[in-house]
Amino acid sequence: MLDGNALNRQTLARAVAVAGERASAEPELMPDSSRKGKAVAPSREEALRQNRLILVAEDNEINQAVIRQQLQLLGYAADVAPNGARR
Repeated sequence: MLDGNALNRQTLARAVAVAGERASAEPELMPDSSRKGKAVAPSREEALRQNRLILVAEDNEINQAVIRQQLQLLGYAADVAPNGARR
């Protein structure tokens, strides 16, 4: 599967190589140099103390996991709710 919204020359070439069995479909690891700026997410408790906890309302479990991981990589803590309804 190829996402046309994120298509660039490198992505297309890789997709063609994978389809032609000339490359592995496994994601490539980023070199250590590109991971230097990775932010460290605070604990939930620390984010609450700082009033910086993000609430994400998303009903799809896969999207929940992706959003949570993206926020952690950016250095944010988050609570995820399955909908926006009050309890």
